Amino acid sequence: MLAGCVLAVGCGSGVAAASGKGSGKANGSDVATARHLNVTAAAIPGSWKKEPQGTAKDVVRSSFDSCLSTKGKPRPPVAAATSSTFLNASDGREVSSQVQVFKSAGAASAAATKAGGAAFGHCLSKTVRADLPATLTGQTKLQRIRVTAGGVPAMKSGEFSQRIETVIVYKLPSGKTAGTTAFIDLVGFAHQTAFVAVEFESLGSAPPKSLESATLASLRSRAAGAG
Repeated sequence: MLAGCVLAVGCGSGVAAASGKGSGKANGSDVATARHLNVTAAAIPGSWKKEPQGTAKDVVRSSFDSCLSTKGKPRPPVAAATSSTFLNASDGREVSSQVQVFKSAGAASAAATKAGGAAFGHCLSKTVRADLPATLTGQTKLQRIRVTAGGVPAMKSGEFSQRIETVIVYKLPSGKTAGTTAFIDLVGFAHQTAFVAVEFESLGSAPPKSLESATLASLRSRAAGAG
């Protein structure tokens, strides 16, 4: 998948990892919570295959984290974990996630509020635009990027969304120029001290709302069951 590789959201960039780095002392429960609330193949409707671990930089995720920590609010999490990247071979869509656990429910809620704001969307646009060109190979170029805060329709109360649209142009072996649009929806929610962010990537058209809603509902149910 060209766009997935270019954006480094796919191509095996998802890594099931966890850390206790942050503003406070993490305990085993915090790390376990971060791991438990990440997306799995069972949480996504349809047939999904775990991508092999890769080494490419995930431009979107690193930009998301950078914008979230801007100006020190909210304070860094006490634990964090990322999921593997899951691929639907029939349509090329990809899904991955990350979970951050904060010292308080208020900090997690503040993170979700910030992640859905227009200022956050502006930061994402600026950061991705600055970092993405360095990852492009050959004659592949970024033609346009647009980030829309709240761009995913019909989100439920307490959920946030940002939609990133990137137009990538590249040379075919024949010498002709072709292009594609990659849609990346960043959606999620806060539950108690946990902040859950899920990435849905799709080529040519936006990720189906039904896919996003069902996945978030599954993760919310898992979070409620965890307490």
